[in-house]
Amino acid sequence: MAGRREPSIKNKKEFELNMNTGNRFLAVMRRGLASVAAIIMTMGVSGNCLAQTQGEKKSRSLTFERTVHDFGEITNEDGVQECSFKYKNQTDTTILIYDVKVFCNCTKVEWPRKPIKPGEEGEIKVKYNNEGTPHHFDKGVSVYTSTGKRPILLRIKGTVTE
Repeated sequence: MAGRREPSIKNKKEFELNMNTGNRFLAVMRRGLASVAAIIMTMGVSGNCLAQTQGEKKSRSLTFERTVHDFGEITNEDGVQECSFKYKNQTDTTILIYDVKVFCNCTKVEWPRKPIKPGEEGEIKVKYNNEGTPHHFDKGVSVYTSTGKRPILLRIKGTVTE
């Protein structure tokens, strides 16, 4: 093998020293990863226990009697359709509904703007204007509360016929 040199004694010692240092590094990394894995597993087990305990005690947000209202078949002559979604605060804290969004001008909502104390009930009223040609509709209503980042999703649906 032309061009390849045999490493000198000095280079062999440096090579062995580097190998030993690399092996020590890997051993430390393995121990560290094992520790991290043990911590994650412990957190997962305790987190599941905590979630089960909290779930058995109280809900984390408003509890709705239903989240979908089906108007069934309606006609244009039936006019504006209304429904309400009743809820109860089954948490240990006061909740505020700070926004309710709809994604169509054909849907309007009304909701109480006051804080909802633990045990209190209320309702969100939804009005659907069914003017237009016959069609199927399925509209979403997003309820944003002070208890979380994700909205509670409500739906209205039905079919407008002639």
